[in-house]
Amino acid sequence: MLNLRYNLVMDKKIDIISIADDVASLSVRSILEFWGIKVNIHYVAKSQDLVDIFKKDSLSQNLLLMCHGVEEGIHLPELDPAVVKTQPYDKILTSDNLGEFLKLNGQIAVSTGCKTGTKAFADTFLSKGAKEYIAPGSYPEGTASLFFTVNFYYFLLVKKLPIKEAYTKSKLIDNETEMFELFRR
Repeated sequence: MLNLRYNLVMDKKIDIISIADDVASLSVRSILEFWGIKVNIHYVAKSQDLVDIFKKDSLSQNLLLMCHGVEEGIHLPELDPAVVKTQPYDKILTSDNLGEFLKLNGQIAVSTGCKTGTKAFADTFLSKGAKEYIAPGSYPEGTASLFFTVNFYYFLLVKKLPIKEAYTKSKLIDNETEMFELFRR
């Protein structure tokens, strides 16, 4: 029975970019791989790692940014002061900062970071090549973000629903998942 499920979506791929969200990233990876989705996971320890990831032309059409956000932007890992001096960004990555290096090619980009579902972040992702961008506009509880993400990819990649329908089904689970917003080009 497991092999039948595993072969269900073998043609699908996703890139997970994990910024200080290792446990959730590994949880999502395990579930997606169980469904037969090829997962590339990229761990970000310092901001230059993130810049380097987006220099690649090989990112898949499904991009999941697993991170933590605040009003000002995406939280970056805390670094030793000597390392900070060598990095392009420190502590917070704003939508403007992201616009300096982000390069996409028609991807469906999902962010789990709180407050990354704003017009500023959406405009950056869409103007830099994302076809759609989904993220929470407020502060959903962490397990709700994980639940939304797993449900979204289940409906999109396993059930092969159109993105709008997959998003709507995932969003309507409860008040926390309702915080996710969909932006389109």
